[in-house]
Amino acid sequence: MKRKQETKNTKKLSSSSNEGPTKKLKQSNLLSLFKAPSSPPASSQSSTDTDSLTIVEESKTFLGTNNSYELNKQFKFISWNVNGISAVFRKEPNYLKMLVEKEEPTCLCLQETKLSEDVKLSEMAQYKFKNYIGHFNTSRARKGYSGTACFVLKHGPKVLNVKFGIGKDKHDLEGRTITVEYEDFYLVNTYCPNSGQNLDRLEYRTKEWDVDLLKYFEKLEKKKPIIWGGDLNVAISEMDIHDPLTLSKSPGFTLEERQSSPLVTKASPPFIDSFRYKNPYKKQYTYYGYINDMRLQKKGWRIDYFVCSNSLKDKIVNSYILEEYFGSDHLPIGLIINKE
Repeated sequence: MKRKQETKNTKKLSSSSNEGPTKKLKQSNLLSLFKAPSSPPASSQSSTDTDSLTIVEESKTFLGTNNSYELNKQFKFISWNVNGISAVFRKEPNYLKMLVEKEEPTCLCLQETKLSEDVKLSEMAQYKFKNYIGHFNTSRARKGYSGTACFVLKHGPKVLNVKFGIGKDKHDLEGRTITVEYEDFYLVNTYCPNSGQNLDRLEYRTKEWDVDLLKYFEKLEKKKPIIWGGDLNVAISEMDIHDPLTLSKSPGFTLEERQSSPLVTKASPPFIDSFRYKNPYKKQYTYYGYINDMRLQKKGWRIDYFVCSNSLKDKIVNSYILEEYFGSDHLPIGLIINKE
């Protein structure tokens, strides 16, 4: 979560473990170069791939050495605001690869990837995981700004479609949303804009973004339930922030933001905050920032969520925060749900 003003603009990329020659991407050929098929052919698994991650075999039933789940009966989703995917890949140990190796999610959702629209194919090759197909939505508003990514398990449940944005140019130019459509629900990965250090984007956030995002969710829900994951850039309740009184007028905890979030405004039926549903009295945070050793002091915010349609409530198995990971000012979060 940034405590400063944000801007606009967007591009879409998709990558798998097979990469093309080194050259700059052009807007006209983005989809043909990168858009991966919903059901990747068997040949997309190269026997010469030297990626060090655990190989996920089609016959493997349980995935993940941590928070394991049964692939044939459950989904697992992981979300993480990485605060720059390039920076995370440079860190030692490589926390992002370790996260995928230990959790082996059905889909990994990343926010604030900060990939530029002129990223080269050779550079994209490093952002891959064995047995996953990557989809990237990048911002054209400003170089190295915003952006989202989804890494979908090749041998996981069938993906029907991957969509970038919510259908509104004024929001979609910033690369903040990717929707992965499964047979029984939509998974929406979102990096919500913050209101700015001086609240100069508060009106945009509360009266435009939140309003249009809710309309998008309601449109999707007419077809099937949704799971909304990512950095929502707002702590909804006082339990979700370490000092609610002092921070009551801070970006991400103003009354206006808390009341305008689709998590609050969605009604008939309401959305389910999966973490609070499974952990009603637990104070645990997902964002600390880098200053003043806030993480060591346990002074943080819970602004990263997995939110579910009400019809999925009884299928929620676990919703959790992964505190052992470093490399970003946010912590990864996880969700496991039953298929039936």
